[in-house]
Amino acid sequence: MTLDPSHAHLELIRHAPRSLAFDPARNFETWQNELKAKFLELLGDFPDKIDPELQIEWCKPHSSFEEIRFTFLSEKNTRVPCHLLVPSTGKKPSFICPD
Repeated sequence: MTLDPSHAHLELIRHAPRSLAFDPARNFETWQNELKAKFLELLGDFPDKIDPELQIEWCKPHSSFEEIRFTFLSEKNTRVPCHLLVPSTGKKPSFICPD
């Protein structure tokens, strides 16, 4: 027995029915419409769009980059903390790391 939750998820996936698997004998458009309807049902309702209310908490210079700690609202009453690392020289790729 493993304590890894991914193992349990993989087992559920492995034994799940394949009710929406594509069958070449069926009409493609019918299958596509059924798949789309189920996908949208599983996604559920999307939250209302809101102002992200970006808040910069602090900026900290390092030897080769600047670290910026900020938060934003992802949905009402849900603030997401992040760190943005900006290189001091060269191209400015970015990667946002939610805490």
